[in-house]
Amino acid sequence: MPSRPHRRLVLFLDGTWNKDDDEHPPTNIVRMREILKIGVDEALAAHPPQSVQAGGSRATGSIIEENGRFIEYVVYYDRGVGTGAWLDPLKGGVFGKGLDRNIRQAYRFLTEHYAEGDEIYVFGFSRGAFTARTLVGFLSAVGLLKPRSCTPETELRAWRHYRRKPQDRYCAEWFALEPHVFDRKALRVACLGVFDTVGALGVPLDGFRAANAEKYAFHNTELSSIVDVSLHAVAIDERRRSFEAALWQKPKFKRDVGAVIEQVWFPGAHADIGGGYADWTREGLVRRGREELALAWMIARVKALTPGLHFAEFEDTGRRPLRIDLPAATAATIHRPWPRITRHRRAARCINQIPPLAEKGTRAVGTMPHAEPIDEAVHIGALELLHRSQGITFEGEGRPVPYRPRNLVAALPAIAATYGAASPAIRGRWEPFARTLPDGAVSEPELCVVDWNGERIPRSRSEGDPCGLAVLRLLPDDPAALGLTLRDRPQPGLSRIDPVCPSADTDPAGTEMDSPTNGDDGDFGHGPR
Repeated sequence: MPSRPHRRLVLFLDGTWNKDDDEHPPTNIVRMREILKIGVDEALAAHPPQSVQAGGSRATGSIIEENGRFIEYVVYYDRGVGTGAWLDPLKGGVFGKGLDRNIRQAYRFLTEHYAEGDEIYVFGFSRGAFTARTLVGFLSAVGLLKPRSCTPETELRAWRHYRRKPQDRYCAEWFALEPHVFDRKALRVACLGVFDTVGALGVPLDGFRAANAEKYAFHNTELSSIVDVSLHAVAIDERRRSFEAALWQKPKFKRDVGAVIEQVWFPGAHADIGGGYADWTREGLVRRGREELALAWMIARVKALTPGLHFAEFEDTGRRPLRIDLPAATAATIHRPWPRITRHRRAARCINQIPPLAEKGTRAVGTMPHAEPIDEAVHIGALELLHRSQGITFEGEGRPVPYRPRNLVAALPAIAATYGAASPAIRGRWEPFARTLPDGAVSEPELCVVDWNGERIPRSRSEGDPCGLAVLRLLPDDPAALGLTLRDRPQPGLSRIDPVCPSADTDPAGTEMDSPTNGDDGDFGHGPR
């Protein structure tokens, strides 16, 4: 065996208040780590695991043989901010304290274990997703310090250079760091996979959220050219304004944003996507949660698009990390965290930059002037819920109700347009309800559907396309019954027309509503970002 095997450095960065212990339901980050551990153990050659330490957090290394070469897995897990004792949950959860420390600890882990040619994988959920994307931004802006150069002084210089606004950075600083970093042109991140990144850092109160937004305003979480595969699972049903999704957008002038980008919308709230919600039956057993939909998609795409992490295969029965039931996950309860705070200050996330149907007390978030969506898609499980005759249960509701999220309903005409070539009749039924074009767009944005196997169903190009027909048949028969209203297409050069309220007196969950009023609660302008 060579003295220094090729390494796969895998970082798992968890969200706020999440822990990997028996007292808390496991997040998808914890489950991915455990599924990888099982898979590596199954593929283990003759060498037992070897332990290393990094920055006070655990890291384990296991050497396996693959295609005649030795590969060492070195895995790093960080529990996230707000997971310590005493006041740490308050400081980390509300004020975001510890976020910078977590980013720099992960960076130092890489400097300690990386050598040119190694593979880097970074996964995160919630604020851990923000940490993961910021870590990649740090690497892209500065490079990765060599182990001998990573002194407290040099690491601080690199950090301060990154934290300056790009227009305030000095070229001399960048060149001064060059002898201390690995070859910047050769540094790659094989995969960045994140679950529901929150742009406002998930702070539930406005004053603290504004302070956090200012403090962390200059972290770079945009798409990076050093990443080969960028994956993002996003929640359709998250209603908290402070949990606005930080979606990737198409850059205006930057050409190289990575080889593969996929952003997929799943039914459920924030932790229905990333895991961690407790859900108990009367017998006291934890039900399977909705997070398995996003978990299965993430692992399937990592396997399909990267050199190949040794994730174990899922099972219908058996050990908890591997046991998965997608039909049960699709039918699981959709959670409603922080109900008192969000009762009159709800948010509706914009899918593919399409404004959701209006609702009193609700603000559309995620729209940005002249922004263009990039590679967004809707999971097929969300469309199947539209057809679920027995409805879906929302946390706090006594009975199932039809699944009709206002942002998904507004996006259905775009899905119909994407696959409309397969059936002119169905396309004609939906075309009059299409939303107006986003500012700056020259054509209707494509909005694909992701199948159960994780693959995108390609846009239909001809009549009778079986895949397109399968998607179109999942759309409800009567668009008007969903609350969609007929719209005249705008003339070239005219601005987008905001949506209007449907005629229904209640939303899908049975809450009374009427048309928006002037002021904050009825404002459908741009969100806090």
